Amino acid sequence: MKLEPKCCAFDSAGRYLAVGNSNGLIDLIDFKSQSLKKKSWKLESSINSICWSKNDRYIATGNSNGSIIVFNTVMCQSNKPWLKPSNSTT
Repeated sequence: MKLEPKCCAFDSAGRYLAVGNSNGLIDLIDFKSQSLKKKSWKLESSINSICWSKNDRYIATGNSNGSIIVFNTVMCQSNKPWLKPSNSTT
């Protein structure tokens, strides 16, 4: 699979850029030094959206399989994926 950035977001200070890629990888780039800080997390599906929390401790992703995952950037941990409910009619 070709690596393609799908979304990105700066932290509140503008120092770190979180990039969500089509292969499910989140890259955390130190924008001031223009170096890769972490190649931190690998997800099972493409990342469609990404955002930082107000205090920059967390990154939330929306993924192509419908899941939402929140990462703690300080502890390098994540929650179990939250899956969006299906819209099936009965």
